[in-house]
Amino acid sequence: MKKVSYIIIILMLTSVIFSENVQAQAVRQVFIDFKKLERYLLRVADLVRNFQNDRAGKLILDAKIEFEKAKDLLYNSPPITAAKIKQARIHMLIAKEKADIAARIVLRKPLGNLKSQLDDLINQAENKVSQTPSDEAYYLLNQAKKFRRLAINAFESSKVDRMQEYIRISFFFARKCVDFSSGSSDNLYMHLTDLQNSIKQLISQLENIIDDSNRPGLQKIVEEAQSHFDEAQRLLEEGKTLGRSPHFR
Repeated sequence: MKKVSYIIIILMLTSVIFSENVQAQAVRQVFIDFKKLERYLLRVADLVRNFQNDRAGKLILDAKIEFEKAKDLLYNSPPITAAKIKQARIHMLIAKEKADIAARIVLRKPLGNLKSQLDDLINQAENKVSQTPSDEAYYLLNQAKKFRRLAINAFESSKVDRMQEYIRISFFFARKCVDFSSGSSDNLYMHLTDLQNSIKQLISQLENIIDDSNRPGLQKIVEEAQSHFDEAQRLLEEGKTLGRSPHFR
């Protein structure tokens, strides 16, 4: 009987400790998410000021009101309970949704203009590749299309910073594809060397962005790019040429 009582007490203590750990994790996470939301609202507010859109301005003001309600629950009314965390998250969610709509409103027109320019450049690259096909040109074209698609997906998900970076990368690959395909076979090595230096600079820039933003998604992309780049350098040094592969098209 004593053994059973002892087991029950141990289970109760374990349950209490587990519950406290879960609560502590929830508190830490809500403050992390709160800080992320604060940075996001500041970025969207800057965009709204730059583009002077009344509807977006009203939305960002409403978002700030919801944000302040969450802040009051988390910072100004101790102790923090599960109920307060839940209520704060509701206000944070509403603030994020309103900021997302504001960002889409102000970015839709400039993004449309950028996408139109990017589409024209990619079409130009496609024409160049069709005239002077090569594995390197197909790869550059494929990357330009890939990051254009990622930029559109990021816009639809209201990931403003990521969308801007994807657009820059897509432009980079599209321009390099046009430049590469415009050259003759006599200066192929010069194009490869120029491309090699450009990609080194791009990877370096992305690493700096990741250090500033702490975004694991971009870290994975850069690691993959670095891996492909290292392999390309190895093949270039060995003087090997890859046969054309359908998945580059």
